[in-house]
Amino acid sequence: MNNKNNTTLSLKSKIVTSKLSLCLLSFFGTGFIPIIPGTFGTLLALPFLLLLNYANIPTIFLTPIFLITLVGSSYIIDILQNELKIKDPSWIVIDEVLGISLVWILYYPKTVTEITLSFLIFRILDIIKPWPANYFDQSIKHGSGVILDDLAASVQTVLILYSIKIIFPNLLTFF
Repeated sequence: MNNKNNTTLSLKSKIVTSKLSLCLLSFFGTGFIPIIPGTFGTLLALPFLLLLNYANIPTIFLTPIFLITLVGSSYIIDILQNELKIKDPSWIVIDEVLGISLVWILYYPKTVTEITLSFLIFRILDIIKPWPANYFDQSIKHGSGVILDDLAASVQTVLILYSIKIIFPNLLTFF
């Protein structure tokens, strides 16, 4: 039994420390930028999302990739946190990438104004973590808690964008 547990831990350690896992969690190493890595992770996600806009690809095609990345990242982050006894290291920026991707799935910004506001509102909400984001950040100990606070910020961002669109319909189509 003890041998089996050691083998499982060894396998989990290999998963967490693999170059592929580190590349995913840091979003191609962006998380290792010494200042504001979350902002840089979000910025690096934008070209991929803009490519969707340019190619006129429906966001429904992004959804399966989003879900697979969400589940896989949550699992790897959970193993990492348990083995290294750390919570949400700053170099993990896949949560920001998933967050801005969810904004794209739910809102699909098309104009420069919408894209800029999506980025700014999401980053502000991700940094200040209003409820329920702060609840997810502080209360959920699983690796998914690292990601859920960003997804809460995404939903809040989308609600704000739709509110702006309703209250000031011409503002978001300005550029």
